[in-house]
Amino acid sequence: MFTDGARSVPDVVQTGYTVDIGKYLGEGWELFKKNAGGFVGFTLLMLALSAVPQILPERLRPLGSIASSVLSGPLGAGFYIVAFKLIKQRGTTFSDFFRGFNNFLPLFLASLLTSILTVVGFILLFIPGIYLAVAWAFTTLFIVDRRFDFWDAMEASRKVISKRWFSWLLFIVAFYHCDCAD
Repeated sequence: MFTDGARSVPDVVQTGYTVDIGKYLGEGWELFKKNAGGFVGFTLLMLALSAVPQILPERLRPLGSIASSVLSGPLGAGFYIVAFKLIKQRGTTFSDFFRGFNNFLPLFLASLLTSILTVVGFILLFIPGIYLAVAWAFTTLFIVDRRFDFWDAMEASRKVISKRWFSWLLFIVAFYHCDCAD
């Protein structure tokens, strides 16, 4: 949906689309298998980095938590960068997982703003938080694949997802509860 240059975001929003959860999970599993070692290794590295604030002396934990938050957007983008290369039949290296730093500022700002506004939505009435968490799910994809700035990426994600918001909520639930093995 995002790598096909023939369809722009406004076109998808106007004409609509369908969400095929089984197809997306299956294709995602096939992409994962093409570079399972890289995806697993990078996930373990990210888990280790996210644990660093907890093992720091107590007086340094806030600094470690801030550093972890600052790095989460660009590091998380690495999964998408590698996936897009695999979709385009290009070779990958482990360093590709770190290419999110090429778009550091928009990824950091998107991560910061979506996190803050989603938390505010959860605090206000819970439902707005769920809506925003789902609506902004494609933000990183638009920054990485389409080179949008952070706000345009957030808006594009919200517009695309809102066309089929409940389907994407179901997809996210299915993704986190999926046993995608053959």
